[in-house]
Amino acid sequence: MSDEANLSERLRPFIEGEDPLVQKMITHTLDEVSRKSLSVDAISKKMSRRLDQWMREEEEGRS
Repeated sequence: MSDEANLSERLRPFIEGEDPLVQKMITHTLDEVSRKSLSVDAISKKMSRRLDQWMREEEEGRS
């Protein structure tokens, strides 16, 4: 098992029971970090845009 997958598995108990959006954000952030060698700033901007998208989708689903 790779270090990234191992980290994801080790973090799973800590995010279980959290809001689905929180779980999604943590999981996708770890995926981005493990797949690409982007700077922290680039990952932060990318995940910020993705979070905005998820929040819009969640709001649209409620209306």
